[in-house]
Amino acid sequence: EPRENQWDVWIHHLDRGLSSRLTFADADDWRPVWSPDGKRIAFASNRTGNVGIHERSASGTGDSRLIHSQGSVSVPTDWSRDGRFLSILRFRNNWDIYFIDMVDSTDLQPVLTTPHNEQYGRFSPDGRYLAYQSDESGRPEVYVRELGEAGGKWQVSADGGFTPRWRADGKELYFWDADNYLVAVPVQANDQAFKTGLPQRLFQRVVNTSTSRGRRYYDVTAAGDLFYLNVPIDVAGQAQFVVVLNWDAELEE
Repeated sequence: EPRENQWDVWIHHLDRGLSSRLTFADADDWRPVWSPDGKRIAFASNRTGNVGIHERSASGTGDSRLIHSQGSVSVPTDWSRDGRFLSILRFRNNWDIYFIDMVDSTDLQPVLTTPHNEQYGRFSPDGRYLAYQSDESGRPEVYVRELGEAGGKWQVSADGGFTPRWRADGKELYFWDADNYLVAVPVQANDQAFKTGLPQRLFQRVVNTSTSRGRRYYDVTAAGDLFYLNVPIDVAGQAQFVVVLNWDAELEE
């Protein structure tokens, strides 16, 4: 909100084309994450002085509830499909990934806390894996890690990878590469193995990849057939078209 110089969480109703404001505190509220049942929204806020995690009913009724605030920047990145765990991106000396148990406790559970930057943890639909971004190789790449004691780990991207997303059936993983292409990777996972197929570039687009405030700059529908992009305004109206002349002559050959 430019007039108040602060960020707020809004809900945009795609079917009606209307937007409604969800947060009204005299503070910055951002980085919203839906609960799997669509009834609650977790978000980051500095309303307590620290940047912590809050939640509120998506209907707008009732007050916001403080989930976690411990003297460092913490923003939510994903909510597991069973509703139990919230994936947290936390910054102290570098970015690390933690979980919050939304059922039994709101204490932080460390998941990836290395000297490298691990970011944007996303639960697989079955809850067995976590996709995330790490710069452990010297540049950001997308990895998948098996949750639990087995702890298998796989690198999914090869030439740079950012902010992974799962398709709702868990059979495809998406991410942005270093050349601004959205990439889709087939996934096969069962009790014996985790395998990825050949990556396929879907389209190229300049998106707002700023990491400030833990920004999430795209999302995908459950079927993987529609993508929402946070596109910088100076290129939002630009589109590329390929015009093929005399295409009917090609048919005659």
